[in-house]
Amino acid sequence: MAVVRSNLSILIFAMLYAVIALLITNTYYQLMMTLILVWASFGLSWNIFSGYTGLTSFGHAVFFGLGAYTTALGQIYFDLSPCFSFP
Repeated sequence: MAVVRSNLSILIFAMLYAVIALLITNTYYQLMMTLILVWASFGLSWNIFSGYTGLTSFGHAVFFGLGAYTTALGQIYFDLSPCFSFP
């Protein structure tokens, strides 16, 4: 019963977040809502890897930094959309 309640609350939160994201038209607030999800997933992965196992990994920061740097350079020098640069 606790697992169902936990999954239901996560599903309700995700649906509410998606509805709010669709209703917001200001680009700054859209960016902030995107960054909240990115940093939350980054923090959760760091907590799982380092917090539960006790290992130290700099791979998270390296790949995150390289991705951000490559995306910025693609936008500046090649006029690429961030949607093409993210993957």
